[in-house]
Amino acid sequence: MFLQERMEQQEFSPSEQEVIHYILQKQEQLAQETTTSIAHATYTSPSILVRIAKKLGYAGFQDFKEAFLEEVGYLNKNFKDLDPNQPFEAKDSYMSIAHK
Repeated sequence: MFLQERMEQQEFSPSEQEVIHYILQKQEQLAQETTTSIAHATYTSPSILVRIAKKLGYAGFQDFKEAFLEEVGYLNKNFKDLDPNQPFEAKDSYMSIAHK
């Protein structure tokens, strides 16, 4: 399961949810952010970021941030040209669907 999916499915406090929303919104811009700047932007404390990272199984926020940015890079690189709105038809073969 992708980290972003785990972030959306995990139980978080309202303050933690605010930080999660901010992180998911910023995506690759998170590379320039620090715990202090994120806490300031979300009106929370830096310790909340560490708590979030630990809830998701990371040693600290820096480990979480590296994994998150790696996942964002992977998804942007490999699934950038995917169009989920391209329709499939009932008569399409498996190969046709795979090609679309």
